[in-house]
Amino acid sequence: MQTLPSKNPTRARPWLRFAGLALVTALAALVWDALTPRSEARFALHMIPHHAQAVEMARMLQSRTDDATLQATAADIIATQQSQIEQMRTWLPVWRRPLMGLLRHGLSPRQVAEMGMASEAEMRAFAALTGREAEARFLQLMIRHHQGAIAMMGPALEAAQNPAARRLLAAMAGSQALEIESMRQLLDQRGGEPLEPPPAAGHPH
Repeated sequence: MQTLPSKNPTRARPWLRFAGLALVTALAALVWDALTPRSEARFALHMIPHHAQAVEMARMLQSRTDDATLQATAADIIATQQSQIEQMRTWLPVWRRPLMGLLRHGLSPRQVAEMGMASEAEMRAFAALTGREAEARFLQLMIRHHQGAIAMMGPALEAAQNPAARRLLAAMAGSQALEIESMRQLLDQRGGEPLEPPPAAGHPH
């Protein structure tokens, strides 16, 4: 009986070698992409807790004022910024692991100040206020909070490569600038003065 020569699947079907090479190349690119810091992910990892504090302050205000305009302002901040938090979280699945170390120990006091966020002491003091005092303090803190966000958005928008991220950043910057002007008017009606703006612009260290 004649023995048939054994077939070499790879030699018989050379496209398999090319397909395997393409797969390896694609996986390598994916790994490289996952290990490459992205401005969008870096921005989101700092802006998510920034937005979360704005939502917290707005909810605190809702239980401390009967003013219809400020109730509406607080509700809008909660809805808008909570929605934006969810959008920013969609940026992170690929980039989360290599960048989570940035926030492993939480934000430092310096980062909090650069981002225009309220310190723990300021949050405790705000929590103790009610009525007009709470309204004025909320507006002061939120104006500075928005100023810090806009300062972060400028460099992030310039560096962003993802079209969806660029659209969200531009929308966030525009809406928060308008909200600052509205809150300045509300603060002026209450005889308050804006706080000093954040000391630095751009990404916190």
